[in-house]
Amino acid sequence: MESGSEGGWPWLAAGSVALSLLALLALLVLLGSRGLVHFWPAPVEVVTLDSGERFAGQRMRQERVAGDPQTDVLYRTGNRDLDGNYWRWVDADVIDTRQRPDNMLVLEREHWGNSWGAWWRFASRMLQRRCPCRAMRHGRS
Repeated sequence: MESGSEGGWPWLAAGSVALSLLALLALLVLLGSRGLVHFWPAPVEVVTLDSGERFAGQRMRQERVAGDPQTDVLYRTGNRDLDGNYWRWVDADVIDTRQRPDNMLVLEREHWGNSWGAWWRFASRMLQRRCPCRAMRHGRS
């Protein structure tokens, strides 16, 4: 066989390998950008409604109601042990204020879903109970 008689086949094979590697890289970037978002926590907002009701949650998405100019906002609220709901749809027009306080805490629990609240409230509840940390603080063993 003469040198160079194979024609363009080596270049075609090398090009298809390069295209496959490029497609693999694009797939990994897509999976990484879409998948890693789920491991990064969303900020917790404290929402006050026009009625004066307040709740804490993570803003998940916003949707328009079909055939209506109204916009609804979906919040992940947790604390199922308090009201039994894990998600809450709120009409965007009835939201008075939205705040992102620095002292908000999200605790993952096995039962009843995530627990949301201010860190000092969790600490005060723990100190109100008879826990070892309170007994040690008062000098008892």
